[in-house]
Amino acid sequence: MTGMATVEGIDTPPDTSTRPERLPLHVIIGVTAMSLAVALLVAVVILRAGGGSDADPLDVQDVLDADASASTAETGDLDPGEPAPATAFEYFDGSTGSVTDYEGAPLVVNFFSTTCASCVTEMPDFEAVYDDLAGEVSFLGLNVGDTVADGLELVEQTGVTFDVARDPDSTLLSEFGGIAMPHTVLITKDGTVAKVNSGLLTEEALREMIDQELR
Repeated sequence: MTGMATVEGIDTPPDTSTRPERLPLHVIIGVTAMSLAVALLVAVVILRAGGGSDADPLDVQDVLDADASASTAETGDLDPGEPAPATAFEYFDGSTGSVTDYEGAPLVVNFFSTTCASCVTEMPDFEAVYDDLAGEVSFLGLNVGDTVADGLELVEQTGVTFDVARDPDSTLLSEFGGIAMPHTVLITKDGTVAKVNSGLLTEEALREMIDQELR
């Protein structure tokens, strides 16, 4: 299987002549993360320059990694012990589903996007854990904000074979407690939230989290 929530209707359309168009959540997140990265990079360059010739060379990747950790440290309004949101989504093949379809087995839900470098980094690790735990733990990827073509290209690029569906307007990301990505939610076999994690997960960290929360 390789699917999205509806938006409630309103009686009258908004007056677009007087109200600015609201930016999608993933655009706001991307702009904010980029601004933080640039600010941190400038700050580190200034500090290095002021430290004299003995200062360590600047590691740009360290700065970007630090920014990614800082921007994904918080989670939204979803706590362990709550029922997992049952909002419908659409798989890439056009069929629909929800996390309730996976009840009976523990489930790992991972939100990702082409605009999230840390997401791309961790996806092969998620695939490795999925391969090892096939039949014991189900995995579901939710692609946030991308076109169908871009989402499928990323899935192919990272080698992901578990179920992948779409979250084009970030509705599901928000409902599952996500403020930024990567964002991962572990759900028990009876549909209860066991763990909410925002930030990059290595293969080792993901295995440990599954062992602690789902097995």
